[in-house]
Amino acid sequence: MYSFLGLPDGAELDEVKRSYRTLAKRLHPDLSGDDATRAQFERVSDAYERLVELLSAGKVRRAAADVSVDIFSVGQVVERGSSVAARTAAIRTLADAGKRSAYPFLRKALYDKNSLIVREAVRAIGTLRIRQSAGELAALFTRADLSVKTEVLGVAARMGDGGAFLSIIEMGLSDSDSNVRRMSRTLYAKRKRTE
Repeated sequence: MYSFLGLPDGAELDEVKRSYRTLAKRLHPDLSGDDATRAQFERVSDAYERLVELLSAGKVRRAAADVSVDIFSVGQVVERGSSVAARTAAIRTLADAGKRSAYPFLRKALYDKNSLIVREAVRAIGTLRIRQSAGELAALFTRADLSVKTEVLGVAARMGDGGAFLSIIEMGLSDSDSNVRRMSRTLYAKRKRTE
């Protein structure tokens, strides 16, 4: 987020606001007269919104070369954040924190209406290698769209524990989508070779 704003990690709130104003004047499509800057402006705006939300509330404390995260506060952003961008960034923050105690917040995100939030939560669960999530991910797999199913199978592949995730792989073998079936066959064959 800091790099999108051209700032070093740990920059203070007033520096974040100053940098955003400068970049917004340069990148906003209405002000720049160049519609090509729209995507870059959106990334800068998302980063700014997320940083302001976390820094102004004191939800992220930074030490010299370490990032300490208040799991509960960031988890509240996951649940009640003002935008999808802020919520997905909060999910990534929980994943980067490396603490499995974030699982209750990630678990709730699995039931979100927004597919992007769900995919980010699945990725975070895979990053944190939370094996207890196998049942929740299996339930999610039965009701998910293609992008979420692919993400769940990716987590099953990263976990490498065929036993806990075998039901997901088996469901994928009979899925209506050929890509899901192919991915599931690959995982199933890999599991059989390691048995």
